[in-house]
Amino acid sequence: MAQFDRDARAQLVRDLAVEAERLGRALSQLGEVYDHLDETSAQELEGRLFRPLQKAYAVAVRAVRRYAEGHGLEVPDLTSPPPPLPASGVRELIERALEEVEAADAGIAAVQDGELFPEISDPQLRAGLGEVRTALAGCAEAGRALSRGFGR
Repeated sequence: MAQFDRDARAQLVRDLAVEAERLGRALSQLGEVYDHLDETSAQELEGRLFRPLQKAYAVAVRAVRRYAEGHGLEVPDLTSPPPPLPASGVRELIERALEEVEAADAGIAAVQDGELFPEISDPQLRAGLGEVRTALAGCAEAGRALSRGFGR
């Protein structure tokens, strides 16, 4: 049973690392967007989308690392997201970022709904993931609203 628990915990870390990487890619996309906006639009992007996403990413990375370290598991390398792929414009970059955010949120929800999650998670991990999902709440809607204003 101990090996099963260890394997299940390692899989949990891998699954959550995938979702944290998605959030990192979304941040990378938004960082590229920021560089192409006027000051007012950039401030709106930062306040409505970038900061909440940055918080979600930081909490996710911290939660995954803490959980892995606490259970003697390999800690995934989540230090730097890759640069964004070339895009045809600001709107496409925002849409890509939102796709990553929505996929990460759905992935975290799936992990939380997993049969073994209540048994192999701990209160700190559950709280961290709750904080991530709270920070992500509204990001997609805010991003879509911002995206509508670009590329017209």
